[in-house]
Amino acid sequence: MYIFTVVTVLALTLLGASASATPSGGRVRLYVELGSGTITSTVQDVTTSVGKVIGTPIAQGTTSGSQIAAAPPPPCGPNAGSAVTGSVTTTAADGSELTFSLNGTVCVSAVTSSYTRYLVTSTVTVTGGTGKFANATGGGKQFSVVTLYPTGDGTQGPFVSFLHGFIRLAG
Repeated sequence: MYIFTVVTVLALTLLGASASATPSGGRVRLYVELGSGTITSTVQDVTTSVGKVIGTPIAQGTTSGSQIAAAPPPPCGPNAGSAVTGSVTTTAADGSELTFSLNGTVCVSAVTSSYTRYLVTSTVTVTGGTGKFANATGGGKQFSVVTLYPTGDGTQGPFVSFLHGFIRLAG
């Protein structure tokens, strides 16, 4: 519940901020996505994620992705963060897919004896899609909170994310 509250506050605070240049042509729409799921790391600074999303125009669907940090993330603070890149695929209930690349920073916001919490801030770019998202373009900002717990094979834990921006749909 704490993580959901943090993401909701971030979403409400940042929704009014400009996400990116609005794409031109076609049908331009606001893109908003709230996601949650599980993130796993079996190699330091490399993660994979799977989860569920709701939003517009995706409605309901699933998400999967991979992320790589350039170096171990530092503690959060002014201008602190390790570079992170990755890719994400969101799949709508009808099977249409939307693909994104991400480029941003990750920092450590909390450390306890049982977990480490990370904040991730990324610029996302729509790189394509299928079905109703075929030839989609656009982009925006994504904010995520990740909590990783040690496991026998690395680390695993929950994530929540909020993405907002614009999408141009063909036609």
